Amino acid sequence: MEGHVPPVKTDPSYIHIAIEDVKEVYLAALPDLSLENVEAKVYTSEIRKEMEIKLNELENKNKELESKLDEYSSFEERLRALEENRPKWDNII
Repeated sequence: MEGHVPPVKTDPSYIHIAIEDVKEVYLAALPDLSLENVEAKVYTSEIRKEMEIKLNELENKNKELESKLDEYSSFEERLRALEENRPKWDNII
């Protein structure tokens, strides 16, 4: 650190760094830096196939529900049309 002047010339952190202190801090931080205790889920081909089957089933179910929703929407539109034309039918009867 060229040109750097310590705030206090006798400050020990500028003069000497103890390896034991560095080791102590490093070992305290090691669990947070380590990948040893990380849990990872590995998908095998069997699990992947099962998930694809479930996904296909859900997609089919979704298509069925969408078609039912379309039927409901068209039925609702027909009811509205009948309701709008109701005064015409009341005059005929």
